[in-house]
Amino acid sequence: MRLFYLILFTFTVSKLNGETIENKNDEKFKPLSIYFELGGQAIGLSINGDYRVDPSFTLRAGWGGWAFYSIGYGYIFSLNYLKSLGGKNSPHNLEISAGISYFKTLWEIEGKDILFQPGIGYRYQPWKGGIVFRITCVLLYILPWGGLSLGYCF
Repeated sequence: MRLFYLILFTFTVSKLNGETIENKNDEKFKPLSIYFELGGQAIGLSINGDYRVDPSFTLRAGWGGWAFYSIGYGYIFSLNYLKSLGGKNSPHNLEISAGISYFKTLWEIEGKDILFQPGIGYRYQPWKGGIVFRITCVLLYILPWGGLSLGYCF
């Protein structure tokens, strides 16, 4: 829990400092994204913050919940590798992720799970900020599970 708040604090401080990151061609891009995700690593609905460490890597932290067969919530952390699909400074990216999710159900004392969730997907994120769109497939236990994300990069 403290790690989640530390990562969220780091995202916020970076934004307040007006930080941008330069790529190898000296063009700057906006490193912070905030988005909602339906499905994906959190199973249900989640809110996520994502910090682009450099043009090819992002760190993600989020929180989400679900109400399928039981009610619960989870914390999400992942490292994502981005590979441009359209050449230099393209907003179209292949996203490969390695994440850990911690889940807890509300009605069971023993209902805790920590999952390693690898994933692959498509990410649309313009270099100068704006709408972020993601479509992903992660492994939930041993089953594939999809996710859709929509948010903003600034």
